[in-house]
Amino acid sequence: DFKAASTALNVAQTGFTVLASIHANDAFGILARLKNLDLNLRTYLDNFVISLLVSQRLASLLCAACKVPVTKEHWDQLGFKEVDFRLGIFTRAPQGCQCLVCGSKGIVGRRVIAEVVEVDSELSFLFAQDNHAANKQARLTWKTKQATIGEVALSVVHAGQVCPIEASRLADGFDDKRDPDLDYPSTLRTAYTASKEAVR
Repeated sequence: DFKAASTALNVAQTGFTVLASIHANDAFGILARLKNLDLNLRTYLDNFVISLLVSQRLASLLCAACKVPVTKEHWDQLGFKEVDFRLGIFTRAPQGCQCLVCGSKGIVGRRVIAEVVEVDSELSFLFAQDNHAANKQARLTWKTKQATIGEVALSVVHAGQVCPIEASRLADGFDDKRDPDLDYPSTLRTAYTASKEAVR
């Protein structure tokens, strides 16, 4: 709420390190949420006050003992043709598993997928303009320096740690590169649904 947000920002202005959480769609969405609380962001848009914006999601880690490889055909059916396919991409076993390592769940824990915006003087200046063109320029400037949540998600998929279906869902289709009209192939969709049910 307004009181909690303004208190946190006021404390940050005194030089203390303040960590706070807020619900937002992405790292840049944090500023939009603060603005919606009727905060005068121009007062706080100093990279010594707001220095870091982090958006994070939790992704299920695939069990190394029972995960199965994703074929190029399935990758294309998922609608990821614009995204690099590599060997070493895995998903959960389509028919479930009897794995002793993961207890037949297909997953062995979670890992963070996050995008981080380090707010420097250039970004602070652009944020303070508070118009669409400046916000767009801020995003473009940031993307040349740091990884988006979609790029981070794709990297853990390429590392064979996370199912591409889940990673895409968590990271908005790897930054909207997936065709939203395409359905998941039935084998991958069944595997994903079955393993989610097993966790509950």
